[in-house]
Amino acid sequence: MNTVEEIIDYFIAYQKMVESVDYEKKSQDEKNALRLQYDEDARYYKSIGYEDAEALHADVLFSFWIIYKTLLLKDANWVSYKTLNFLNALKKYTKTKDQIQSVNQSVSEFASVCYSKGNFMLLPDGCRAMNNQRYQMTEDRMDVTLYQCFGKGVLAKFFKSDDDVRKWIREQRLDVFFIDGDICPEKIDWMIDERKPKLISEMSSEELKQYLKRATEKIKMRNELV
Repeated sequence: MNTVEEIIDYFIAYQKMVESVDYEKKSQDEKNALRLQYDEDARYYKSIGYEDAEALHADVLFSFWIIYKTLLLKDANWVSYKTLNFLNALKKYTKTKDQIQSVNQSVSEFASVCYSKGNFMLLPDGCRAMNNQRYQMTEDRMDVTLYQCFGKGVLAKFFKSDDDVRKWIREQRLDVFFIDGDICPEKIDWMIDERKPKLISEMSSEELKQYLKRATEKIKMRNELV
């Protein structure tokens, strides 16, 4: 079984858990407990000794699912859903559909590192809501996320000042996203060549593959630093 198939199995197991425990009816404390048990990022920080409240601030830099489902649409004409029926069908067709096998090959190197510590970070204290908002605003593009943290950006409300942004960036070793380590919006090392930043779902297949290559490089760099 390759790494992409292992990730699909993880999604299947997670979705089974969500459906079996009637997740949406759980209290926030119950949801937090399940997150610490099942989410790779929060579980990682808990495993290395962080308190639950700290570990719950975990987030991924690069989301596997949004990239993968976009490539499935662009290269295999598959509209993807995180449902058990779809995920089980996807698992089956990874063995039989050439187009899906090709997509899996395209994401294989990224898949091998996307659940490593280099793809995990802690959001600022008290700012767990930044997780959902960065997804809504940027689809978890890390370069756009960082840009939107400065000045009057849509994520700047989670910081007192640009100095607080820089402090968080240094603590989380996100300085790898800045040219020469110069932490300012003008020196962001953008992930793809484009006139204006676009959402991942708006990227072409070629842009996505460039993005994947750069994302893999950044994760590997952080694996050496964090």
